[in-house]
Amino acid sequence: HWPHLRVPVQIRRLGIVGVLLLVIGVAGELFFIRNSGGAEAYYSVSRGGGAYETTTAYIYGARWLWVPGIAFLGAAGTGQRRWRIWGTVGLTLLGGYNLILGQRTGIFLTVLTALYCRSLWGRSLPKARTVLAAIAVAAVLMGFVVLMRGEFHLNSDFAATQELLDKSPREVLTETIFRNISSADNGYDETTEIVLFAGFIRVFPRTVKFDYFKFYTGFLYAWIPRLVWPDRPNPAQEKVEELVSVLGTSHLSGPTPTMLGMYYMHLGVVSVFLLSVLTGLYLAFIDANGRLAFSQASHPAAAVVFISMAGSALAMPMGLGPLASIPSLLPFTVVPVIAGLWWAREPGAFDPQATEEGLIEARVIQ
Repeated sequence: HWPHLRVPVQIRRLGIVGVLLLVIGVAGELFFIRNSGGAEAYYSVSRGGGAYETTTAYIYGARWLWVPGIAFLGAAGTGQRRWRIWGTVGLTLLGGYNLILGQRTGIFLTVLTALYCRSLWGRSLPKARTVLAAIAVAAVLMGFVVLMRGEFHLNSDFAATQELLDKSPREVLTETIFRNISSADNGYDETTEIVLFAGFIRVFPRTVKFDYFKFYTGFLYAWIPRLVWPDRPNPAQEKVEELVSVLGTSHLSGPTPTMLGMYYMHLGVVSVFLLSVLTGLYLAFIDANGRLAFSQASHPAAAVVFISMAGSALAMPMGLGPLASIPSLLPFTVVPVIAGLWWAREPGAFDPQATEEGLIEARVIQ
């Protein structure tokens, strides 16, 4: 028995919410670029030279509102075809901008979200070959980004990019796809997720002590912007510094544990088991809404929930898990989805006397 949404909604309002979230995301990114010295300064380095220390995450993270925005537009497109155009605009924006910034996670989200929207509009689950094609496209784009994102900045001559594109299609596909898991010399890259995980857990608990879930205590005040509280404490900082001294750095942010490594850091296999159960419950909730969204009957509210959350859920192995994602998940996914669905609901949707379609229920989805 898993909860899922069967709330009757107004299609037009779903579309309006979707467009509004896209606009807010664009406005937030433009403000962040301006606060970082303008476009010339921001795009002068690969992956963006943003002023993260002097800007609140509520601003520079606003572009992730594009994902729930596309979800609302995708759901609205099941009832009115005009919203599909806006949804396609949102997907183009999400994919193109993350490609420019060299963000693998954003590209992964774009491909999955496009697949979900296409299937939702066709009122059918995607065929196996379509899923495989989507995975192949994601692998090629993500591999290309890993190889070439160092050149993605203003005044770049894109010499390495041109060299790659001059190769045969077979060589390009081989290099980009396998670059996701191997280094240039065909060995495992020291910053690929599987190697990072193995290197991360070996230091616990002999070299580095478990943190006993201290990481999550920061959630009590993580929602307060540093612009308001410049000296806001970070309970994870001490552990990060300890790990950096032992493991060095990877990517741009320090030792990267991956999801299971993060779980192991708290209390070994005990915390891996407990947080894996929690992760399973989280995925089951998303799956329940997905099954309802792709059923023959139209359930736009469930589609909004599924599309907003499914992509990030599948990207979790590269991240730190759903619990660690709460500070970003709440303002950029959960709150916009709840607020948008509440405004878009049909009058009387939560009335105790409403029909079965107007209730939030727990059911067995078969």
